[in-house]
Amino acid sequence: MQKVNLRFVQSILMDETQAHPKLPPFVKHYRQRYGLDQDAAIPSPVGSVQAYDLTHLLARAVAQAKSSDHAAIRDALEALPPYVGLMRDYRPAFTPDRHDALDQTLLHLARFDDHGRIVLAD
Repeated sequence: MQKVNLRFVQSILMDETQAHPKLPPFVKHYRQRYGLDQDAAIPSPVGSVQAYDLTHLLARAVAQAKSSDHAAIRDALEALPPYVGLMRDYRPAFTPDRHDALDQTLLHLARFDDHGRIVLAD
């Protein structure tokens, strides 16, 4: 049976040579916390990293808003100071006209390696 040469668009690579500087320590801690060896694929790496960044952005917005009111939190999200996340430096994360913190500059052509990890495509 032939192997499928699958290529796909990915917003983050867990490959430490391609990563944002804060990502390798996160990956190391994640592997220790969940008992994964160095070659094991991290389940849902994109979800893990995006959830980490979003949680930190949201916590900062709630602290800045000093309220649990959704409008106050939205306004705070739109006015957050820069934040260095795992995916990117958010400068700013959101604005009144842009509610998506991610854009096309984060996209990579990727593939799975022999261990099931997502890596940059050749």
